[in-house]
Amino acid sequence: MDTRVRANPFPGLRPFMQEEADLFFGRDKQSDELVRRLANSRFLAVVGTSGSGKSSLVRAGLLPALEGGFMAEAGAHWRIAILRPQDDPIGFLARAAVEIGMLSHLELAQAAAEDVVETTLRRSSLGLVEATRLAELKPHENLLILVDQFEELFRFADLAAHRDAGSEAPAFVKLLLEAARHKDVRVFIVITMRSDFLGDCARFRGLAEAISDSQYLIPRLTRDELQAAITGPIGVRGGRIAPSLVQQLLNEIGDDTDQLPVLQHALMRAWDHWQRNDPDRRPIRLSDLDAIGGMAEALSRHGNEAFGALATERERKIAERLFKCLTERGPDNREIRRPTSLSRIAAIANAEPADLIRVIDVFRAPGRSFLMPPAGVTLEGESVIDISHESLIRQWARLRAWVDEENESRATYLRLVEAARLRQAGKAGLWGEPDLTHARQWQAREAPSSAWAERYGPQFSQAMKFLADSQTAQRQARWRRAGLWVALPIGLALVGLTGFAFVKAEEAKRLGQLAQARHLAAQAEFVRLDAPAQIERSAVLAMESLRLSHVIEGDLVLRQVLLLLRPKVASVSTAEPNGFLAVSPDGRYVIVRRRHDAVLVVDAETGSELGEMLLGPFKIWAFSADSRRFAAHVDGERIEVWDLATRKVVDTLKADTYGLEFSGMARSCSSAARMAAYHFGNPARRKRNESA
Repeated sequence: MDTRVRANPFPGLRPFMQEEADLFFGRDKQSDELVRRLANSRFLAVVGTSGSGKSSLVRAGLLPALEGGFMAEAGAHWRIAILRPQDDPIGFLARAAVEIGMLSHLELAQAAAEDVVETTLRRSSLGLVEATRLAELKPHENLLILVDQFEELFRFADLAAHRDAGSEAPAFVKLLLEAARHKDVRVFIVITMRSDFLGDCARFRGLAEAISDSQYLIPRLTRDELQAAITGPIGVRGGRIAPSLVQQLLNEIGDDTDQLPVLQHALMRAWDHWQRNDPDRRPIRLSDLDAIGGMAEALSRHGNEAFGALATERERKIAERLFKCLTERGPDNREIRRPTSLSRIAAIANAEPADLIRVIDVFRAPGRSFLMPPAGVTLEGESVIDISHESLIRQWARLRAWVDEENESRATYLRLVEAARLRQAGKAGLWGEPDLTHARQWQAREAPSSAWAERYGPQFSQAMKFLADSQTAQRQARWRRAGLWVALPIGLALVGLTGFAFVKAEEAKRLGQLAQARHLAAQAEFVRLDAPAQIERSAVLAMESLRLSHVIEGDLVLRQVLLLLRPKVASVSTAEPNGFLAVSPDGRYVIVRRRHDAVLVVDAETGSELGEMLLGPFKIWAFSADSRRFAAHVDGERIEVWDLATRKVVDTLKADTYGLEFSGMARSCSSAARMAAYHFGNPARRKRNESA
């Protein structure tokens, strides 16, 4: 078989490259128009929505046309420097210029040549003009500067302002505009930019005017052009596609230009599936598309497949950090790519570069074009890693969730930074509840580091000190309250034992146990907040508190502890987000709501699932004092009493609106005012309830 002919003709999410011009169909008229406009002004802004094919049109349409001599007055000899601005636009421009041999006649080492060019560029707004003259281009040669993803300039300028650092974006814009104006040097400038960033151009003097004079807004592809984009590459590589599949794809795309990268990815996957299933005897057909999830699910399914190929939990965590570094949601809710150097990602992910590269390679392997640079390009510390297209954020459900998590994490951190700044200025105090609990949970979940925080601002140490000071202040306040809270019941118990003859000994004992239980609950709460590593000790203290007396303080602490324990009771899966319901008075059982009509009984010590109790819909419930029974007010008409050891019904009572109470302990999720008592082991009381 001819492997060259059978090579996949579709690039997936990444753009078509210049060397793939023979596979780029449906844009001939647009390519010709770009050549005409660039010849007229020497500055061309190719603008379009995300997914409209800007990069592909320029790289696989315009550039081959220029080198083919279609701009007659300029000729066919071009040096083409391609860059993305990122956070160092002038530095990347210098590097791109050296890579195309701009100072090759000086025979300098690459690093030295880059220094010479960068110094020249930074000298004045005519730096690019001077660097071009220094390059000594031949009379018939032209220099084309292609700035892809130009909108990065605005984003990184905002970040520089947030860090109180100077931005070189205005100087970079001046370099480009001045070079395009000087007719004595043969410099042409092309930028690609998302149309939703057009308004940002007014931030730089002269840029909005230049774009107004020379922009090319990419038009929507016609149905015939889309059909050529589907069938043309397949024909070049010797394949066939069923006409019925072509029509279905055209109908699914409709007028949504955002579907173009999704279409290219789906065709890439369908081609691969066809290649594995008797390609010589049949065309690509609907079954190939369905096998990879169709247009709607192909991308998300492919992303999950790559994620599932990671061997260890550590690699999966690195992958999560990696994609969170490379993506973000802007203040206007726009999905944004954030290209980042490999060394910076490694620092943020707390990973060795070799481990990070191994994860990156999984997502840029042949047939997977999720990350750039593409497979085969050697990665080093300064290699810039990027997702291949914003549509990956919109289409891969897992990545969407990561982006939302990172957006929430950023918001929490920036709130901390602002709160620390206001406190330092004497305009605000330390945090209390609920802000402090939310921040502590964020810190435990995300484990933020200075490397991670650097992308949002340099005030990490101040923010973390503010959080620590807030926690210290809260602990001190809790201890003060706990002292008063424990002292009063103990005092009452002592008075009851010594001062009043009419108080029974049993009542005095109960008060003493109540005071001790509350004291243990206070200790459990202190351990939970002050020593998270000893969370099991907090659980033991809380359970001992409940064993002495079922005080609400002990119950609340145990609830919090169980939510933190891993992989024990808190990891039990439930159908509802708030599945935890209650802990038995002796701390032996945990009740987890599975659905509105069922609960799961869990062994609190081992975390093992003991079984389900199918009660029916209920809102009111209670335990017996000895933790052997669980009762629930079911369907608003009866009380069911269950044995927790066997998970079987042992009693049923008719009741309309009764609440439940066991040995003085009651719990109601609706109206606590409507309480009726039901005592286990008291048939006479049960009979009265039934007759009522």
